[in-house]
Amino acid sequence: MEFGGNLLTSGQVVAQIGSHAMVGGISAELMGGTLYRQIIGVMALSQRG
Repeated sequence: MEFGGNLLTSGQVVAQIGSHAMVGGISAELMGGTLYRQIIGVMALSQRG
């Protein structure tokens, strides 16, 4: 599966999105934002090719 210009397996794509969401969520909480909004933003950016 092509993801972000790289060929990855489905499991790797899930891991990539999950790790970005986790780091983004922690960052959002530290900056006073909400985890939900950060996860949605990361998922939207991850889908860009």
